[in-house]
Amino acid sequence: MGFGDLIRTATSKATDLVKDEINRQTEMIHMQSEQTKMQKVMFQINSGYQLVHASSNSTMFQRQDGTIYFNNNFHDKFLFVDYIWSGPELK
Repeated sequence: MGFGDLIRTATSKATDLVKDEINRQTEMIHMQSEQTKMQKVMFQINSGYQLVHASSNSTMFQRQDGTIYFNNNFHDKFLFVDYIWSGPELK
């Protein structure tokens, strides 16, 4: 492999990285615009939030097909089956 091949390989890899980042940013912008059309609720999860890739203070978004995801984890897809509510917490 000569120097020219090395440069072409490096350039190709850099181009692929840039294309991937552009696609990721485009998808993020699209999903953020879609979020304005979705049902959402902000709440505090006491336990199990790691299982759904969320944090203890999260926003849950519901898509048109009924599936949900938390925060900006667009690729996650959960069905909301049940919940336990311990009542209001007042300060």
